[in-house]
Amino acid sequence: MINNYIFVTVSLINDLEAVSYSIYKLNKFYNISKYVVIVPKIDVKPFRSKLCYFKNIEILSEDEVCDKSQFLNLCNYFLKNKDNYISFRKSWYYQQILKLSYVLDEKHFSDNNLVIWDADTIPIKKIKLFDKFNQPYIYGSGYEYHNPYFFTIKNLLGPNSSLLNLSCITQFVALNLKIRKDLRKLLLDFNSKYGIENNHFFVANALLKSLSIPINSSSIIESKFSEYEFIGNFILNKYKRSKKEQKRIKFFRNYVDGNLNIIQKSILYFLDYKHLTYEKKYIYGENQSYLRFWICILRDLSIYKYFINIKKIIFSRIDI
Repeated sequence: MINNYIFVTVSLINDLEAVSYSIYKLNKFYNISKYVVIVPKIDVKPFRSKLCYFKNIEILSEDEVCDKSQFLNLCNYFLKNKDNYISFRKSWYYQQILKLSYVLDEKHFSDNNLVIWDADTIPIKKIKLFDKFNQPYIYGSGYEYHNPYFFTIKNLLGPNSSLLNLSCITQFVALNLKIRKDLRKLLLDFNSKYGIENNHFFVANALLKSLSIPINSSSIIESKFSEYEFIGNFILNKYKRSKKEQKRIKFFRNYVDGNLNIIQKSILYFLDYKHLTYEKKYIYGENQSYLRFWICILRDLSIYKYFINIKKIIFSRIDI
């Protein structure tokens, strides 16, 4: 059923309105067999109330996917001896583990293709997710190349694994069933290599172990993992995909400072921007400034011709 999709979103109550609007828009673009929203237990009721008008919505509490108290225990087990552990971003890693835990849980496997979609991201145009052979397109941007992510990825994928030219952090990623099965096997094998029990928490075990090994020991405060970078670079290496296959995608995220008006949205649509993201820095009630709006567009017109060379310089300084 390659023309039907399951969408998965992890959300907090602050993004309920954005999630609702995204589901409305995404239903116009795709045949969605199920839209799964994973939320804190306390927020299950308001999400169900708000989203009950959509078909095939499934609201899950976080603990159904990965019990938070057990996750916190695992953080202590793997990382409590690291310097500055008190500042370790547990909640930030937890939301990524929730996505991967759902995606890689065998009980959720089906022939439907799956898309992870960020809660604060609203689609503007339809995105081609899979090619005619049911292989997901690998998308990228020049905004998010963060060195520490790739130390962890190298730990998981192996020291000789290749890295894509553009960042895979595009607020969504598409996976078919084979990729989900192969990702699951990768993490199970990783745990077995280090003598870690493979149980319901195998995703959390693998990620936290990868953060604990010596190459990652110096800066536990830093953000050191991206589920999107991990999945994108796994696809590159596992299936021998060419780096040239990665497609640049435009989205409006880093320069958002208010609500976009119809003119601004129309300009983004005309310029082939695929989605916009209202992050925490977005202040409700304010309007998007045209100065930052045009800065973003001008930056997008110029950055990509230089980005690959910049990336090569960055990684020539990393001794992995």
